[in-house]
Amino acid sequence: MQLKLIKLNSLENETSETIVKFCVDTLNNLNISLHKLIAYSADNTNTNFGGRDRHGTNNVYFKLQSILSKDIEGIGCPAHILHNTASTSADVLSVDVESIVLKIYKYFSIFTVRNERLKSFCEEADVHYANLQSHSRTRWLSLLPAIERILQLWEPLKNFFLEETRPPKAIVDFFKNPLSQIYFLFLHCQTFLFEKQIKRIEKSDITIIEVKKIINDLEQTLSERAEANFLGIKTKIEYNKIKDDAQLFVSIKLFDEEVDNYYKTAREYLQQWSNPLIKFEVFSWMDLTSSLQWQEVEKTITYLKEKGIDITDSCFEEILYFKNFIDKQKFDEDWN
Repeated sequence: MQLKLIKLNSLENETSETIVKFCVDTLNNLNISLHKLIAYSADNTNTNFGGRDRHGTNNVYFKLQSILSKDIEGIGCPAHILHNTASTSADVLSVDVESIVLKIYKYFSIFTVRNERLKSFCEEADVHYANLQSHSRTRWLSLLPAIERILQLWEPLKNFFLEETRPPKAIVDFFKNPLSQIYFLFLHCQTFLFEKQIKRIEKSDITIIEVKKIINDLEQTLSERAEANFLGIKTKIEYNKIKDDAQLFVSIKLFDEEVDNYYKTAREYLQQWSNPLIKFEVFSWMDLTSSLQWQEVEKTITYLKEKGIDITDSCFEEILYFKNFIDKQKFDEDWN
């Protein structure tokens, strides 16, 4: 197997017709048979796949299959799925963390005087000053360091805006909210989980089998966190400080409901958008993390035969020899 970038162009538009023509023309010009095209992988946009359920005919995936007169695999970007899962679930929280991050960064980004004043508040609070981080709404990985920096400068920032002349009302209201830090800490904990999995998926030497297992692991983790009502250690410490405050009863109840909704939304979104990857579970035995069973291999053979790939019955003996070899290797490692 070889991985190569064969052509890169800036197209005049991003319609499905333009993209399909570019792909087909490129393969033809390089004398690569269209018959060898077995899959199309791209971002999960309507133009590429026709939406979550892949309906409609005005998308690249459908048109490629029509030109080829055969089914090909359609693989949406899994990192994009995880990014959107994190973003969609965060939207159920009443505190818009992304918006606050951007507003705070914008307030200081080009104003040296404001940064110097913030430094003085940091000195008073005995907090090390560091520049605030920005965030791109199309890149969830940029949110974690931005949240971390605000949490590091929490007290100086809070004091700064509460004493500032004509500050943005949204930021002042945010810092006056006794649960604002708890929301930030909770989302920081969840964002760290998503960032970890996105980075695993973005490795250059990963397979679709490993990607599916990463998504399965994330689904399981989210389910277990929901069952345990997991907030994160730092979040729980701050939460416990106010949980018995009668004046905050309504706000605390709302936060609890939003945490439940967060996990529910994340699991549902992840399951719905990763459905097209379920078919690839027939290859899951190939990572050899569990004992090799013929029944699992047989499912793979059935899948490949449906794709027109013929496999002879001698495969059974080959798998048997391979299993014995793998078992012996594992035994020798354990013995040593």
